[in-house]
Amino acid sequence: MGQECKEIEKQIKEGCLVNELDSWENFLDFVKDESQCWPTLIFRGQANSEWKLLSRLDRLEIKYNTQPNLSGHIPQKFECPRVDRNVHLKRFRELALDKIGKDVKGDVLCTIAQHHGLATSLLDFTYSPLVALFFAFEEEKCWCEENSKAIFKEPDKRALFALTHHLSDKGKVDEKKSKHIRDLVKPFSAPGYGNYRAVSQAGLFLKMPQKKYPDKWDLESYIKEKYKDETYNIVSGGGNAHPSLILRKFEINNVKRVECLNFLDQMNINRATLFPDLDGFAKYVNDLWEINFDKAIGYIDQLKN
Repeated sequence: MGQECKEIEKQIKEGCLVNELDSWENFLDFVKDESQCWPTLIFRGQANSEWKLLSRLDRLEIKYNTQPNLSGHIPQKFECPRVDRNVHLKRFRELALDKIGKDVKGDVLCTIAQHHGLATSLLDFTYSPLVALFFAFEEEKCWCEENSKAIFKEPDKRALFALTHHLSDKGKVDEKKSKHIRDLVKPFSAPGYGNYRAVSQAGLFLKMPQKKYPDKWDLESYIKEKYKDETYNIVSGGGNAHPSLILRKFEINNVKRVECLNFLDQMNINRATLFPDLDGFAKYVNDLWEINFDKAIGYIDQLKN
């Protein structure tokens, strides 16, 4: 076991490690290995391994990265996001005020807004590696880049991420005193009330730092910048023999998707349990045409009063 850990350390570069897996079943080997799947890890699954770890709000700022000059004067456009992110959230709060109440603000407001589909600066994570596996394999097709064009197809590889949450901010500072708090990655769990999906998904959130160029500051880039010295290096008279592993990425070949979802369904991880509302139930019943089509649900009579 010690030799295996040493081999892992040798592959760490700037706090990050990439593992290529033949199939999702190999990820289960990691989950079962207590020496690697530590309790301090939080997880995220993505359908395409090529996607960067960026929040939806970051992606909007990348897509709409200029603001037209409505006055018609020179310059014709300004080099800044089209909408200020504070205004973006304020718009949602203004429209939803009678639904959420005036006391809901800040990060709590962000979690509720994201729950209902608003693009925010939050990245969804989960305490459960198997829930992350579900989100990596749930959708058959996704947006992929091919010959510099975006097309909708099956990805070549899917991805899971394991983040050592308590090390994601090197050299933590007093948030009340720091002038650089916007540069911090902040993990937190959501309040339970009204956010039943987060509870069902063992969910939590990672608040991404605000940067001028978000396309160059995804989570992996953030970790590499903060942990430049965390790379295995043994040289005469010094070196880093035991680098910290902050972010681990599993690139999984896109094979046996239906078998994966069948397995997770048997573990009671599916749309009905992760999204316990009418939308989730409807999607789960639709999915049964592809996954476990002959499942007993629907064949057993319910008790009547």
